[in-house]
Amino acid sequence: DPALTLRLLQEARAAAQLEHPAIVRVIDFGKTAAQEPFIVMEPLVGEDLASHIEIQGRLSPKTAVRLLLPIAHGLATAHAKGIVHRDVKPENVFLHRRDGGGLQPKLVDFGVAKLERDDQQRITQLGSTLGSPAYMSPEQARGRDVDARADVWSFAVLLYESLTTMMPFDGAVYGEL
Repeated sequence: DPALTLRLLQEARAAAQLEHPAIVRVIDFGKTAAQEPFIVMEPLVGEDLASHIEIQGRLSPKTAVRLLLPIAHGLATAHAKGIVHRDVKPENVFLHRRDGGGLQPKLVDFGVAKLERDDQQRITQLGSTLGSPAYMSPEQARGRDVDARADVWSFAVLLYESLTTMMPFDGAVYGEL
């Protein structure tokens, strides 16, 4: 599917531009001889934050800051390069177990990232909604053009959920949320 190929390669381009310990490292990307797209990323061992919270329960404030502050810094690095992640959520924060112990949080899945491009081409049309509804800023949920503030909103929802195991907003259907 050409649209999925474009999105996969966009993810690779976005992540490959970012060198930050809290962002998954892209080693290579492209297309095979058969024109199939691929991404090679650093190997990670551990679990995503959603699984961690499901098993361990809410994070203490100290643990939340220790695990999520690097993600906030990684987002700031992405924003400085004109990249908006647009899907910050616990499933996209991976808690990598480093050799010798310790956790290194990693932001993953730049598949719906918005890149400020020199040629001003858009992969995503305005008015389309991409991301996970419970974590979307109101502007993103309405399909409006978003900037780094959308990731700040999502990060705040992520932090709230990490501390409470609840969502700050709820609704039976998308429109209510």
